[in-house]
Amino acid sequence: MIRSLIPASLLLFLTACQGGQAIERTYQPVDRKLTTICLEENQTVIVKGVFLGLIRALEANGIKPRTFQAIPPDDCTLILRYVAFNSHDRELYLGRFEATVFD
Repeated sequence: MIRSLIPASLLLFLTACQGGQAIERTYQPVDRKLTTICLEENQTVIVKGVFLGLIRALEANGIKPRTFQAIPPDDCTLILRYVAFNSHDRELYLGRFEATVFD
């Protein structure tokens, strides 16, 4: 009896946790081929390698990142800002990553 109550209560709890509303976002595609983008270095991200990994990913897709801290240069037409959240299970690892491009 107790064995069947534990999974049922866990299932009820997980169902209740997912009862919130879904987040809906609308994205507008960039109408030109990206060759350069200004990338803000987020000093608050403590997960190692995120910034360099982002630079390498952009370069691998033919986009040259121009990096800056805090204030973007005046001639930046597109700015990429990111946040990264760590998680841990004995060691820190990248738990979530979000990037937004502004014009």
